[in-house]
Amino acid sequence: MHSEQLLDDRTYAAAAQGGFGCPRGLWGTLIGYSMAWTHRTRNRWTLSRLDLQACDRVLEIGCGPGVALRDIAKIAMRGFVAGIDPFELMVHQAVRRNREAIRRGRVDIQLASTSAIPYPDRHFNKACGTNSIQFSRALLYDLREVHRVLRPSGLALFSIQPMWKGATNRAARTIVRNLAAAMGDAGFINCTVDEKPAWPGVIVCAAGTRGSR
Repeated sequence: MHSEQLLDDRTYAAAAQGGFGCPRGLWGTLIGYSMAWTHRTRNRWTLSRLDLQACDRVLEIGCGPGVALRDIAKIAMRGFVAGIDPFELMVHQAVRRNREAIRRGRVDIQLASTSAIPYPDRHFNKACGTNSIQFSRALLYDLREVHRVLRPSGLALFSIQPMWKGATNRAARTIVRNLAAAMGDAGFINCTVDEKPAWPGVIVCAAGTRGSR
C-alpha cells in the first residue's frame, strides 16, 4: 500500500502558497489566464497520449481554465466531455471558454473534487488530469473514484510538470513513479510511466487501464 499523498506537507504548502494548489482572488484569476497560455505544450502532449476519438466520453480532473476541455471537445464531436475542478474561480473560467459546447450538451463542467466525482459508474472511457492529482490528500480513495467512473478497459492518464516552487525534474519523476504504483493499488492494470523533455521542466505521465470487471 502506498502513501495517501504524493507531495509531502512542506512541498504541498509551498505549492498552495504560490497559488497553484489553491487559486483564489485576483492572483488566482491571473494564474488561470497564465495556465491557459503556458500549459499548451503539456496539454497537447497529454491529449496525444489519450488517442482521442470522435465518440470518446472523457473526464478531465482538475480542468482549470478549461483550455484542454475545449481541445478535447473539438475531437470528441460525437461523444461527451466533462470537467471537474474544486475551485469556483477555475470553473467560471472553464465555463466561459466552453459556453457554446455546454449549451449544446456536449460539455459539462462541475464544481467538484476527485474524492466525490459527480458522475455515475462506468460513465467514461477515458480520464485525464494535468498537474492536479499531485495535490490529492487522499490519493488511493481519489484514484478509486476515477476507477469507478471508467468503463472496463477505460484509460486513465495523469501528467505532471514541475512548476511549483522548489520543484525539480527528479521530483516530478519520483512523484509519477509513486503515482503509477498507487494506480496499481487502486485497481488499475498495465500501469506505465512516460516522459517528454520540455520547458521549464520535464513532463512525466502515469497511465493505467481499468480491468475487464
